[in-house]
Amino acid sequence: MSGSLVGLLYLQVLYVAIGAALLQLLGLRGWRRLGLTYMAGLAAVGLLAAELVLVQITLGLVELTLLALVMGVTAFLRRPRTAAREHRKRDLLGLAPLAPLVALLGYALVAVGRRPLLEFDGWAIWGMKARALYQLGGTANPVFTSDAYPPLQHPVLFPSLEAIGFRAMGAFDPALFHVQLVLVAAAFSFALLDLLAPRVPLLLAGLVTLAIVSAAGTVQQLSNGLADAPLAFFVVLGVVALARWLETDETAVLACAALFLGAAALTKSEGALFALAAAVALLGTLAAWNRARLARAGLAMLAVLAVLVPWRAFIAAHHLPNPEYSLGNAANPGYLSDHAGRVGPAASGLAERIASGRFGFLVALTLLGLAAALVSRRYRELAFAGAWLALSFLGLVLVYWISSVPVHLTLVWSGDRTVTAIVLGGAALAPLLAAPAWQELEEDLTRRRLSRRAALLAPRQRPQSPR
Repeated sequence: MSGSLVGLLYLQVLYVAIGAALLQLLGLRGWRRLGLTYMAGLAAVGLLAAELVLVQITLGLVELTLLALVMGVTAFLRRPRTAAREHRKRDLLGLAPLAPLVALLGYALVAVGRRPLLEFDGWAIWGMKARALYQLGGTANPVFTSDAYPPLQHPVLFPSLEAIGFRAMGAFDPALFHVQLVLVAAAFSFALLDLLAPRVPLLLAGLVTLAIVSAAGTVQQLSNGLADAPLAFFVVLGVVALARWLETDETAVLACAALFLGAAALTKSEGALFALAAAVALLGTLAAWNRARLARAGLAMLAVLAVLVPWRAFIAAHHLPNPEYSLGNAANPGYLSDHAGRVGPAASGLAERIASGRFGFLVALTLLGLAAALVSRRYRELAFAGAWLALSFLGLVLVYWISSVPVHLTLVWSGDRTVTAIVLGGAALAPLLAAPAWQELEEDLTRRRLSRRAALLAPRQRPQSPR
């Protein structure tokens, strides 16, 4: 079936409008941040749709148009009466990485715009669930209530967004839906730049963003129609927002972090793991350095975990077990001891996939960022980033430990994809960690350049002739 591109593009406009109004209500000037507004709107609509679909309420263009109007009017009425203008310093050198980034995204848009769902998980899991939501109107059908359609452990945010896209297009057209995935990648790029730019030189932020989006692992997962790339984007934005909040204490940025991590938690089962790792890392860092902010951080992280309650209640109500592992075994010493032989292969297999080269220089960027933070004595930021990376990796190892599927099969099926959020998240945190060292390097180069210029311009002293 062939869908309407016009309807799909109108849907993207609604995401921007909803996100802009939401950021305005949170205290950010949303209309000037198209990337961040789009991602905020996508996350908010995804969360709302994933919760409502559990009670057989679906969203389409009409409902989202009304939502955008209501939120827009509310944001307009609550706007500050005297708003200071935003002045941003943009230099040509700093904008240089954006040109190849735009070219890359344009090529991706043409390349995958009509690509069919070729991967098994794309059409057998995510595509099937999205089609069920689109054609049957909710989760009250065997696709979601019977263990004949595994895997059941993944929440429904991504298929809910796909179903909204199909309603906007007027047809089930998963090939055309790839256009939205490329637009998500574009919006993620500029949203990441917007979160980094106030604390990081634009050139550094642009180079890292270009490296993240152009990595082979990112491009491959973006084109296969699975939920892994959107999951990684939500996780990255949430973790970077938390790192920025540690520095600036901006309430609106903390709210954005909760929004993105909540969306990650409802995208895939490992999204909840990454969100929980971020919560533990954040609270532990604050307990050591700034206990006065623990209450606000704790409330934000509780909100992230709260979005999972309706989904877990749905799973419990329909008695749907996880066919691959039971979380209860993670707290069972006997079970863990009996399956301790899985730890080594799982840890080494995941580490090999992180260092496989599919993500280019991203792992090296992460290590450089951690080293720069150590040299600059940014121990608070180093503790948060290091704790999140370590807890996320150990969490994945634990899941592979308690799984009933042979380790080598699990690594083949999902190993390349489950580490994506960790690799992209570490690389995205690197600019924040390295910003002071980068600034010192720039200042040192500037001083040397000015010294050489002064030496060239200084008048040469002529030798005095003897009298």
